[in-house]
Amino acid sequence: DADAISTPLRARAPRAGDRMRPFGLAGHKKLSDLFVDRKIPRRRRERAIVVEGETIHWVPGLATSEEGRVGPTTARVVRLKATPR
Repeated sequence: DADAISTPLRARAPRAGDRMRPFGLAGHKKLSDLFVDRKIPRRRRERAIVVEGETIHWVPGLATSEEGRVGPTTARVVRLKATPR
């Protein structure tokens, strides 16, 4: 939902202590815990991309935030695409 996310969006590497609120989760979760839960190898964690505005909105291949969830009142959407190098 383009109207629910903060802009401008920017891509960056994960930082220690990063947290987000993934779809379907009531609270926040540390990215490091998400990586471990999904069994993402450490070498891939270091190369991961985090897309953020005021909060983390998307980690490609891992999670999308609850804040930008598309719903019945959504008028505009943001479509992001990540391609491996």
